[in-house]
Amino acid sequence: MQTGFGYWDGKSSNKNMASAYVMFLVYELLCVVNLLQAQLFDQQDCEILASVKNTMADLPGGISFLSTWEFAANVDPCESFTGVECITVDGVNRVGSLFLGPQFAGAPGLLGTLSPSWESLVYLTQLTISAGEVKGLIPYSVGNLQNLQIFF
Repeated sequence: MQTGFGYWDGKSSNKNMASAYVMFLVYELLCVVNLLQAQLFDQQDCEILASVKNTMADLPGGISFLSTWEFAANVDPCESFTGVECITVDGVNRVGSLFLGPQFAGAPGLLGTLSPSWESLVYLTQLTISAGEVKGLIPYSVGNLQNLQIFF
């Protein structure tokens, strides 16, 4: 039988299939190794970030700051969320610094209120909220963050 690339002898197809299968297994093994090496993100910290996103929004005419905050499987907030910086504690990523809103002059910032629950962000050392229309009281739980050094 002739194929578009030459003659088919029935044996080379089996070799190609075996080769493709081996490559597939190697790829799968690399994926598993990458997953094992990946840092876990603390679930409670993730819930706080989701709460922040639910109580705030980008001001019209500004950059889309919160659009990078996509809560989906295999999304690491430490790598993809604008304004989130993490530290690793016992192999788990925790929020270390949180910069809410664009950090440059002339940017409209965010609007909304601060989420009432902050208590699980126990490793948070810096919380910065850019100018905008964030209103309301500072939640009591922010005052209980023992590692918070900068609140601006």
